[in-house]
Amino acid sequence: MDWLTKLSLRQLTWAAVVLAAVIVASLNMLTSQTLRAWRADLTESKLFTISNATRTVLSGLKEPVAVKFYFSRSLGDQAPQYGAHGERVRGLLQLYEDLAGGNLKVEFIDPQPLSDAEDRAVAAGLRGVPLGAGAGTGYLGIVGTNSTDNLQTITFLTIERQEFLEYDLTKLIHQLSDPARKKVGLITTLGIAGGVDPQRGRIPAWMVHRQMSEFFDVEPINPAGSSLPDDIDVLMLAAPGKLSAGLVYAIDQFALAGKPVVAFLDVFPETSPQKLAQLEEGEPIHDLLNAWGVKLTTDKVVGDVRNARRVQFNSGGQPQVAGYVVWLDMGRDSLDADNALFSSIEHLVMASPAAISKIDGAATTFQPLITTSSDAMLIESKEMRIPDPLRLIQNYKPGGEPIVLSARVSGDAKTAFKDGAPPPENKDGDAAKADDAKAQDPKQPAKHLASGAINVVLVGDADMLFDSFWAEAREMLGQRFIVPRANNVDFLLNALENVSGGAVLSDLRGRGVEQRPFTLVQDIRQRAEAQYRQREQALNTKLEETQKKLEEIQSRAQGGKVILSEEDKKSILGFRSEVIAIRKDLREVQKDLRRDIDKLGFWVKAINIAGIPMLIGLAGIGVAMGRRRKRGH
Repeated sequence: MDWLTKLSLRQLTWAAVVLAAVIVASLNMLTSQTLRAWRADLTESKLFTISNATRTVLSGLKEPVAVKFYFSRSLGDQAPQYGAHGERVRGLLQLYEDLAGGNLKVEFIDPQPLSDAEDRAVAAGLRGVPLGAGAGTGYLGIVGTNSTDNLQTITFLTIERQEFLEYDLTKLIHQLSDPARKKVGLITTLGIAGGVDPQRGRIPAWMVHRQMSEFFDVEPINPAGSSLPDDIDVLMLAAPGKLSAGLVYAIDQFALAGKPVVAFLDVFPETSPQKLAQLEEGEPIHDLLNAWGVKLTTDKVVGDVRNARRVQFNSGGQPQVAGYVVWLDMGRDSLDADNALFSSIEHLVMASPAAISKIDGAATTFQPLITTSSDAMLIESKEMRIPDPLRLIQNYKPGGEPIVLSARVSGDAKTAFKDGAPPPENKDGDAAKADDAKAQDPKQPAKHLASGAINVVLVGDADMLFDSFWAEAREMLGQRFIVPRANNVDFLLNALENVSGGAVLSDLRGRGVEQRPFTLVQDIRQRAEAQYRQREQALNTKLEETQKKLEEIQSRAQGGKVILSEEDKKSILGFRSEVIAIRKDLREVQKDLRRDIDKLGFWVKAINIAGIPMLIGLAGIGVAMGRRRKRGH
């Protein structure tokens, strides 16, 4: 080692630099191969941590699945946000390949303009982004195949869905690894499946139907029929409307045979203009619910001021924002969070739901799934015909007890038809007859089931399935994609999978949809509205009365035919002054509604802008003073 002592300081410095570079390069190569699956996720909701659902899907692959990731480097160069997004997709796919144990093969392709790779991308249905004159087209999509040449694609990985990236990728692999799908029979009077209207033309299917169709074979069942197909695995009701006794009997026997039912029933369907979907008292389906040991309110809906959704509306000619107490934003505290149905579900939106309750003495097991706060109350349905958020707030009286909006009903139940199948009804229309002929089941046993173990999920609302209540649809490159704002469809899919015996992706569906309300602001706002809205309404009423009196006096002099007396002139001046005073009072009420919230906002900003730097400065002063004392000693 004597040669080291003969080296100059400059030579030693260069040798240390070279050695450090070699060590860094070696560590990079070693860690890139051995620690590639390691990740550090510092997000609160662990959006970048591989879920157990993904690990289950990947470890359960029994046959090879091939995934080709088409990512144009030129797209990343021109749009850095897509470059970062593409690298994240690449890293996630590499991790998937490591976790799959050899049954997932990932290929990364940079499709150059006019190349064979670009031709294959176009043939698979991927959509490209024009990159400008002479730069060709940029791609960011995935093509997956399995051993039987089934094909699944993500035509373009939009940044807007980056929170749902793991879900989208795992869903694609799961669909390739398990192509067999269960069949859901759907009875509904809503336009969930879309259709054709003579006046409006083609009506698109609801987004919830498209999501269901990705995982299940959905077979529509005519609500006017009287029987069910034999080959359905799960029965779903979504505002089924007025069902015949024959069809209710078929549902009764289906449930008693141990087959699962998921029912979204609605006593005030806001998405059905003709109210065909409305569930009314005295219909045969109520006999079925009674046999299951449950009942729904038919003339009342549930309001909950604590979970009220904020809406904008006009009042007195002025735009206002207030809580609409029958549109509910339900967070984790309203859900049975330990239930598998709510895996990763954070937020549901419901509209004018019905209350569900257990009948005293019922033998079935009643398990609440979605429950309001103790401030909820029942509101007459007729109050909803002309929606008025302010009136509902003014008349609101908390009930003091939570109300159940959804429940799981299971266990032994008896038939609602003690005398057996009801006599056939006369049907009108060829459609009902054709549907009956299609649903007729020659293999169905004639034996009447008097009892059996049921497995039913009941929800007192069907409006929550409508697009605008839970998602926003966007388009890019001709591709329509969904950006969820609530977990409504996740809850539906979880329920269908759970009752039918499978829930592989339940842990993944809700990820990316978060509700993080400023609860202190919500409490302040609710107290302010309760305190000031009644005064505001009284002032508005007084303003209308005063303006009416003013208009009556002014109308006497219309066209100059009548000369106003001095008393009338004084009255006009007085009314005008009163109008100005009332408007001033209204403005003060509006300020009062915002005062506490604005005060809280000021202090939050002050702490963030000035408080933190001051603390850092004081800490620095403390450190400096400590060092000075040490030097003094």
